[in-house]
Amino acid sequence: MSVKGFIGLVNAVVGDRMLTISAWEHPDDPRQLMKGGLHAEAMKGFFGTELGGGGYTAVFVPDRINAMWVRCPGCQKMNDYAARQGACSCGAALPQPMAWW
Repeated sequence: MSVKGFIGLVNAVVGDRMLTISAWEHPDDPRQLMKGGLHAEAMKGFFGTELGGGGYTAVFVPDRINAMWVRCPGCQKMNDYAARQGACSCGAALPQPMAWW
């Protein structure tokens, strides 16, 4: 949690497959995990003989970020925050959109 640029992660198991998705502030931030600690130990197991039958790693970056939708606290309608310039058609101010990174 204290690693530079780390935002969060999700771990999932689907059948006999395991998946970890992590979010970072910059695409190069995960490189620091290879320098030591628990992640480096897990990599030794993976590339050795004791962990998993295969796998891959990848870094994905946003290709397109669609509208940030927010619900109006007055009328409860969903609004495209940028298109509505922070104000709902009912006249209420829209809350700030959640961070999307």
